Amino acid sequence: MAEDFGKPVPPPRMRATPLGAALAFTFMNSVGAGVTFNGIFFITKYVFGYGLGWNSALGVLLGVTYIIGALTTGPAIRWLGQRFTIASPRALLLGLILICAGINALPVATWFLTPQQGRAGTQWAWWVFIGSYSLLCGGLWSIVASYVSGGREPAKLPGAIGRYNITWSLALVVSMGVVSAVPTALSGLGIESVDGNVLTLAVVAGIHLASTVLLLWFGTFPGEHPHTQHRSPPGYARLLTLHRGTMPVVYTIGYALNPFLPEMTRAAGFPLSWGPIVGGTWLASRVATFAIMNRWHGWLGSRLTATGGAWACILGFAMCVACTLLPAGLTAQVIAVVGLVVFGIGIATVYVGALYYAMEVGAAAVDEGGKHEALIGLGYTAGPLCGLGAVGLWSAGVIGVGVVNPVMLGLVALTAGAGMAWQVAKKH
Repeated sequence: MAEDFGKPVPPPRMRATPLGAALAFTFMNSVGAGVTFNGIFFITKYVFGYGLGWNSALGVLLGVTYIIGALTTGPAIRWLGQRFTIASPRALLLGLILICAGINALPVATWFLTPQQGRAGTQWAWWVFIGSYSLLCGGLWSIVASYVSGGREPAKLPGAIGRYNITWSLALVVSMGVVSAVPTALSGLGIESVDGNVLTLAVVAGIHLASTVLLLWFGTFPGEHPHTQHRSPPGYARLLTLHRGTMPVVYTIGYALNPFLPEMTRAAGFPLSWGPIVGGTWLASRVATFAIMNRWHGWLGSRLTATGGAWACILGFAMCVACTLLPAGLTAQVIAVVGLVVFGIGIATVYVGALYYAMEVGAAAVDEGGKHEALIGLGYTAGPLCGLGAVGLWSAGVIGVGVVNPVMLGLVALTAGAGMAWQVAKKH
């Protein structure tokens, strides 16, 4: 009868979740995730005095647990769905967000329930928080990406993915502002700066909880592409493989950079409170790149988003390391900011291409989002290992403290170069 009154009503599993609801949910939870994945290294620097070594170790933990979460989400949804009728993707999203809010509160609770002289001993809670939160996020974003793209007509898919990219990347810029603004605002109320940094996680917990209201607009399941009508253009499968192979390369560079940012901003002479803001420069340039690629689709079908993006990441990271070898001042600061901008452009182009081809070829399945996120997690792990390796060589007396940063750059370049050479050898 639906045909008698207009366009046929699609089956429930085919219907797309309203894009506005999916994007609002993405924004709120990306602010929270950004504090952990990008801002946590500034917080641990201020609260516990962590340097490159300890922050890189935190980064390795973050990466390993993220991979596990990303790869197990799809199988977990199927296993739970076969045994429990209420275990839908939407129900899992609600559960994940509630748990994320709870574990954000763990370091806060242990900090304020511990006498001041013993608070250095609460570091265990931060490591438990990082590992648990990253594990959950590896699954969270796999599901969210499937809700954003699922059920949308092929012609509308690039626009939906483009808005999704702009939304979460803009939220990460906001998250770095949160890392800087919360302690500053609380200090005006007479709260010590260290306590203010800890309370940033309480703010994140509140944001997560508020986002659950938006799930009322989500479908029980992500929409599905009508496979009988959906055909990927020729060559897209090869481009998906190329971009997936490049993803770990650029995220290795990026997550060697993240634990290094507190050291870089200090060495360049930026004021302490400006550290997270300057560190977020690459996040801002990534937003701008996403916006351009969303409006201009001339990049579709091109290999340049993978190869050019990877080399831009290497150049940008090299500039960030180079600025620490100069005297603190304007020159070092300009090189740092330009390097971060170049890096942000590079990582954005690779990411957009990889996500688009994954959703186009993979038909928006949660498993496809999981593979995409797992490749990001591989970079999350390999990058901090490069920083940890450089610090380890210094601790063993193999290198001097003055060359730790250049050695880290060398390790990152070797890792990224090996990844790029592997891609060339595959002859895509």
